[in-house]
Amino acid sequence: NPKSIIVYIQPETAMLRKNLNPDIETMLEDCPLELRPTFKSQDNVWVFPNGSKIMLAGTDGQNYDKLRGGKAHLCLIDEAGFCSDLKKIITSILLPLTLNTRGRVILSSTTSTDPDHEFNNYMDSAEIKGDLIRKTILDAVEDHKKSAYPRITEEIVAEIIASYPKGVDDQGFRTEFLCEKVFNSTDSVLPELTQQRWCL
Repeated sequence: NPKSIIVYIQPETAMLRKNLNPDIETMLEDCPLELRPTFKSQDNVWVFPNGSKIMLAGTDGQNYDKLRGGKAHLCLIDEAGFCSDLKKIITSILLPLTLNTRGRVILSSTTSTDPDHEFNNYMDSAEIKGDLIRKTILDAVEDHKKSAYPRITEEIVAEIIASYPKGVDDQGFRTEFLCEKVFNSTDSVLPELTQQRWCL
């Protein structure tokens, strides 16, 4: 769509250039020249010939402040569970950007290991509203079974599980691959106060 404005945010600006830009360049390998966007490194923005833009920002150093003003049709926050100032970014910057366009704000992430991170509240709210989409590595296996060239197989998952000290019960595996909210009891003020030991 001409003149569409997409905002894409990750925790660090360096992550954008390391992770996202190479993916975009791969996708553009067979793109016709008349449709190909150019990357303006000074502004961290991909500009398309039809006037559409993909604006990139990290949350480090409050780089998101550069997004203020204007409008956006779609705002994507990747690794939202690890972004600083998440609530401020959404309420003070992204929601005003989408006010007149009726655009959408979408958060994606594995779960945060910090029980106080704002992403946990957004997850809970989305789950209550029926808006939460949870995709695990086990879902990926099922999805890829339909592909002639699956990237995720049961054998790969077994290797990943075996690399974690506690297997499927390991906190790291459960947060990264099962999207569960699991908090490290050793970081708690009262680590012995577990759900099993709680009584009234």
